[in-house]
Amino acid sequence: MSVHKDHQTYLGFSWKFQNTTKYFKFSALPFGLSTAAHVFSKVLRPVVKHWRSQGLRVILYLDDGWGVESNAQSCKVLSNILQLDLKSAGFFVNQEKSVWKPTQKLTWLGFEWDLHNSSLDLPIDKIFRFKKDIDKLSCNSLSARQLARITGKIISFMPSLGNICRIMSRNMMMLVATSRFWEERIFLTLKAQQEINFWLNNCHTLPRKNLFQQTYLPDRIVYTDASSYACGGFIVETVHQVVHKMWSNIEASKSSTYRELKAVFITLSSLVQCFSNRLVKVYTDNQNVVRIIKAGSMNSKLQDIAIDIFNFCLKLSISLEVEWIPRNQNQIADIYSKIFDFDDWFVSDLYFNYFNKAWGPYTCDLFADSNNRNLANFYSPYWCPGTSGVDAFAQNWSEFNCWIVPPVKLISRSISHLFTCKGQGTLVIPKWTSSPFWPLLWSFNDQRFKYFVKDVIEYAKPKKFFQKGSDIDSIFVAEKLSFNILVLRLDFRS
Repeated sequence: MSVHKDHQTYLGFSWKFQNTTKYFKFSALPFGLSTAAHVFSKVLRPVVKHWRSQGLRVILYLDDGWGVESNAQSCKVLSNILQLDLKSAGFFVNQEKSVWKPTQKLTWLGFEWDLHNSSLDLPIDKIFRFKKDIDKLSCNSLSARQLARITGKIISFMPSLGNICRIMSRNMMMLVATSRFWEERIFLTLKAQQEINFWLNNCHTLPRKNLFQQTYLPDRIVYTDASSYACGGFIVETVHQVVHKMWSNIEASKSSTYRELKAVFITLSSLVQCFSNRLVKVYTDNQNVVRIIKAGSMNSKLQDIAIDIFNFCLKLSISLEVEWIPRNQNQIADIYSKIFDFDDWFVSDLYFNYFNKAWGPYTCDLFADSNNRNLANFYSPYWCPGTSGVDAFAQNWSEFNCWIVPPVKLISRSISHLFTCKGQGTLVIPKWTSSPFWPLLWSFNDQRFKYFVKDVIEYAKPKKFFQKGSDIDSIFVAEKLSFNILVLRLDFRS
């Protein structure tokens, strides 16, 4: 493509040969010119318009392009048309680099385009060169230029690998951004080293994006929200599957973005059985959450959660879409996030371990959540990470040696349900003889505990028997209780 003679003088340069300086100027369009790509694309635009106006499916990027048809014969016809048109337009085609024979797999713009499997993959030699570049790095010290080279290659993988390229390069980007000049020596942080190791070990196994964008309705629609003391979420299909978790003191002190992002992860991990191998759409009223899940964060705590979400979805084959909605469209999740659990205190490890040895081992904690469980197997009032199910009274207690520490209002119902199930377990209650549950345990005629109470240990106003939950003013978490505690061994099996 010729340059006008009047403009050639602006494209001159000098080159030193031994001791002689010689001067040159471009008479044809040089690709080193910043506007060259734009100019070349504009020149070819009429040709592309001609093809597409006839219904031919052609894509062109600078001087490299391809066409596609539904079958090999039609593709062969398309190939002949393109060759003739390019020749007629005055272009010289590089036959050695061209592939005119119809194929379902080719390498274009640094990616392998596989029409048979609808995949966009990284060429093996590209992965090999990338790993070789990583192997050359010294973890102790490397230049900002070297690290930028690696980071740039990772970002270039995005068309094939997706958002993980941005998520798992954040710490490296931070080091490059804070360097003062390209040759400055950089000492890799632990997080940056972990990112490099991640790409070294996983770049060849990460799932590839589908070549053709397909539109599906989501299998599950989820809303999440977080308040200053708890988080909540639910699945649209059934409001009975509600997720709720009280924040720990540390979590409650974090930023609203941290809590909102954590709410997404907790909701996903609480309802694993509902989300595996599905397309899940999550709605949140925090815009930062959407951005962080897609691209990661410079904040290390937020970055860790973003990585946890990615790994969780990868492990369970979950396709995740996250979208922002205004707060007034997220009112139900907001209500769930503002539920306050006044009864999440629990028996301290010292006392639990004693009874677990004496009357155990226990196999299920019937009234617990992910914050206060004493056992790996537990039932919770709402869905939360690790729970075996919701609503302990919907379960058959005869299958367990039960650890039963219910809220006071559920003590009577707990005794009745254990009787119905013909089960066994250890019940922890306050010794409140005026309470409605007391006649269920105490025999008026015999003036002693009923037959199913096999053993009893009473603690007189013990200290630190219970550990604090969310309600720091609860009477159950006082330094010294104002009432006695009973630990009863119940057995309805006979």
